[in-house]
Amino acid sequence: MKKFNTTGPCIPQKHYMADMAEPLAEICAMVRRGDYFTIYLDRELKNRTAFQSVILASIYDIRNIRRKIRPDEERRFNSPWNIAADFDVKMSLSRRGIAGMLSAYESDRHTGMDIGQMASLLYEYTSGYPFLVSRLCWLMDEKVSRMEPYILKKSAWTQEGFLQAVRLLLAEKNHFMKKTGAGIFCFT
Repeated sequence: MKKFNTTGPCIPQKHYMADMAEPLAEICAMVRRGDYFTIYLDRELKNRTAFQSVILASIYDIRNIRRKIRPDEERRFNSPWNIAADFDVKMSLSRRGIAGMLSAYESDRHTGMDIGQMASLLYEYTSGYPFLVSRLCWLMDEKVSRMEPYILKKSAWTQEGFLQAVRLLLAEKNHFMKKTGAGIFCFT
């Protein structure tokens, strides 16, 4: 049975995933046009996308790569390459994408959740950030549903169950929370 995943590469046959076809199509179009661009992919985002390599991924300035490949005496700071294409592709999940992932879950688990409400809550609290969406879903599925008064999966997939998952996330000592700080949900 599928599950929500935040610990490694997502595999469609094993994990619930939001549809990323639109942003990937935009990226493919840029590559077909010959646009060179830089994307910083953090550890979490690399695990959620269908592409494994993009030209100069994780290089924030072309001068850094030139310094590494040219001998010391040939180091120069002005690059002859024009690789400053804007990368305006939105990589966060949309409400519709989150709802699609929740619909797949609901088809398998039959919790009776209000998919629209849950997708909206997830989007409003996370701005569609893939790790946070998946982590909150995992917490509702795996942790909240085993706690009183949410013992049934149906109870975990409510606004109250969602807020319990937010509290659990804020209390976690995981890499993401250390990296970004626990102030993400300061309004909760």
